Amino acid sequence: MKIDSFAIILMEIRDKERIPASRLKAKTTRNRFQPLLDSGIVVLERAGAGQRYRLYHPKGLENFIQSQFPNGLEPPALSHTVPRNRAVLYKKDAHGAKSSHLPLFVRGFQGAQLNWNERTLPVADLTVLAGGTGFCLARNSRWSFPGTVVTVENSEVFFHIEKIIPLTGLAIYTGGRISKLLLKWLSSDVMKEAVFIHAGDYDPVGLQDFLRLSMACPGRVTLYEPDNLEVLFARYANHERLEDQSKVLCTLRTCSDDVILKHLKLMDKYNGGVDQEALLSDL
Repeated sequence: MKIDSFAIILMEIRDKERIPASRLKAKTTRNRFQPLLDSGIVVLERAGAGQRYRLYHPKGLENFIQSQFPNGLEPPALSHTVPRNRAVLYKKDAHGAKSSHLPLFVRGFQGAQLNWNERTLPVADLTVLAGGTGFCLARNSRWSFPGTVVTVENSEVFFHIEKIIPLTGLAIYTGGRISKLLLKWLSSDVMKEAVFIHAGDYDPVGLQDFLRLSMACPGRVTLYEPDNLEVLFARYANHERLEDQSKVLCTLRTCSDDVILKHLKLMDKYNGGVDQEALLSDL
């Protein structure tokens, strides 16, 4: 995890007792620093032709640091993947940390099972018994599957995927965007015998995930496109999908992939994107 730039500022004024005013260039940093000025812990003074901040109450600064960084300014030695609990200790915020584990919910058909050396997870049997099953995907996961894998963005389609895509061997519920950890596993050597179908929303984000998966697993990924795709656009296109995802849409317009270009034309023609739940309308 990178050290918070504000923590670096605090370390400097704690250790040197003075820092040039020019060190606080960013408005967000100045806003975070302002309580130190308001309380008199730090004072702004002239220094030659410029200005500088001078530490006036070291004990007050230590109390402020403790309130902002409960585990200290210097983070412990961390790998590039930071467990969320370590992020809470350091910054009181788990959302910026990458997770080293991912709970995955899967469904299986046609006798599908995940394999790890001599161990197996009978996904198809558990799907018949309980509707699906789950497992913990870790960065060093060696689970493998040699068949057709369908990545499904939304839950309702996930629970009917075998009716929509009969070729499905293993269905993975992504719950939105495909995570980096899931993408790493799907593109790893243990999954080299798998082929992929991406079933996502027909909007910029859904297309971007298809593109991400295609780049990670070149030559092995297709996008699920029903025969009546244009009919679905004509019936269910939602303009808000394009407004909310305008930045992603602009990025996709620079892409030369034929599948992407085909869908961009449909989005332009019907002025919107389509939620994949529209696939359920014909069941």
